[in-house]
Amino acid sequence: METFNQEIQEDTELGHSDKIIGLFSEPNLTFQKMSGYPARTIDWLLPLTLLLCMIVLSRVLIMQNPDLAFQVKQQQKEGMEKTLDTQLEKKQITAEQKEERLNQGIENMNRPIFQFLGYIGIIIGGFIIFFIISGVYFLIAKFVLKGQGTYAFALVAHGMTGYIGVIQIILATILSYILGRLLNDISIASLINSDKTTITGYILSKLDVIFIWSFLILSIAYAKLFKSLSTGKYYGMVFGLWIAWSVFSFWLGKVIPWLNFSK
Repeated sequence: METFNQEIQEDTELGHSDKIIGLFSEPNLTFQKMSGYPARTIDWLLPLTLLLCMIVLSRVLIMQNPDLAFQVKQQQKEGMEKTLDTQLEKKQITAEQKEERLNQGIENMNRPIFQFLGYIGIIIGGFIIFFIISGVYFLIAKFVLKGQGTYAFALVAHGMTGYIGVIQIILATILSYILGRLLNDISIASLINSDKTTITGYILSKLDVIFIWSFLILSIAYAKLFKSLSTGKYYGMVFGLWIAWSVFSFWLGKVIPWLNFSK
């Protein structure tokens, strides 16, 4: 009977640089070889750290452009206004308090210390979200799909795709400068400047070739690291969760507009 490990052609463990090359050239074989050795912290910590630092660097570069910086501040202002409007409707604050807090918030946006704290928040929040999402994938892969991997392997699978995320951030930043408007991704909706609060715009916002590519690689990573002969069910897990979350977040964004899931 054919076993999972029969396709492994080398007995030596891959170095991290070889894993990066394999991620783009031969993901099936690369992750299959990785499954034969203990999960390495560097395989998720390095790409995740690089991705989050790239997000911060992208934001710093965006804020150096007056037009793009204005768009960022406008988005932040709109978010504050929606939050304060909700509080006003619930009579938690008065109209005078709303104006006072809005003006204070706008003033804080221009303070370097608040921008710095925002960058720190991106890094800390990124790690927290990473561990939570990896945990969800792990629970499903382990107990629903009966995979043989560990939580550490779930971190590796999720973390390695961060290198693909770096490509997306770089492209989005470059296109933001070229087009003169803020792009958080390179989805069709962002490229044609579609309204993401509409159902059509929201669907188009999910049509991002880099994002979809990363999900394909993520599915392969989980299938191989959790020692499955079938990759199909892991495609179902990754894309199924993505679709379910997209539907839920679109609905929640309509119910609670200030959450801005469509941004």
